[in-house]
Amino acid sequence: MVSRKIINQEIQESFHWIDLSLQDFRKVLPATDEVGNGANFLVALCGLAITEIIAKLYYPYTFFKTKCKGKRLVRTRGYTVVVKGKREKLKPDSLKRIDTKLAVFNFYRNCFKNKRYATLAYLIWEVFRNGHIHLFRPKRIRNIPIPEFDNSAASGVKWVDIKLLVKYSNYRKDIEEENLKFVKMKIKGKDRPVFIFIPHIYYFDLCEAVQNFKTQLNTNQNLRIRFHKAHQLLMQAKNLDLIRDKEKDIIVPEIKKLL
Repeated sequence: MVSRKIINQEIQESFHWIDLSLQDFRKVLPATDEVGNGANFLVALCGLAITEIIAKLYYPYTFFKTKCKGKRLVRTRGYTVVVKGKREKLKPDSLKRIDTKLAVFNFYRNCFKNKRYATLAYLIWEVFRNGHIHLFRPKRIRNIPIPEFDNSAASGVKWVDIKLLVKYSNYRKDIEEENLKFVKMKIKGKDRPVFIFIPHIYYFDLCEAVQNFKTQLNTNQNLRIRFHKAHQLLMQAKNLDLIRDKEKDIIVPEIKKLL
């Protein structure tokens, strides 16, 4: 059994990392060019990238999925797989083996006040996170059975003034109502539904969720115990083993020169 002192140290270390990430997220929220155009896609990407690691820290308390040759997997509490009708424990060995979408869904469901995040978790992640990571733009949504809109919808990141959100509570409430909603907009002369993501609102919601995560760690013993494993995986992920001989042949002599 891991001592309470060690778990407290691990929680402090992990959340120091998270807090630094949230501080960087906050710094880019006012980012505009000389004429006031915001860095929409970059800011959205920043917020969702931070979410991934937080969700994976939360995940051991919820569900686990990994690849395991010859074993039929089930998603259940803990790290359980089914082998020939019998359950056995299977622990993860790296953060990358965690099902990211599943981890994010559970983080949204258990820590976010706005339940629309959990309801649309997979859509949010595919459209905005994966769209921005791989294409640097949100994905278009297809296969919507509404012929009047060509069975599809656009998606977009809305830019707002962070100073106004902080200063005027009524303005913030109005903007919150638009986040994660579909609005009708003219695109190339046609009325189109557009799925809206507002990173400035997401920042406030994410900060609130992180605080909720901390509160749960103070009151939920099972979450505290399983956080130990999550912290181990996080520390492991910080390191990179140099395995390519060609790279070794280049950088080892360079580093030796520093001796």
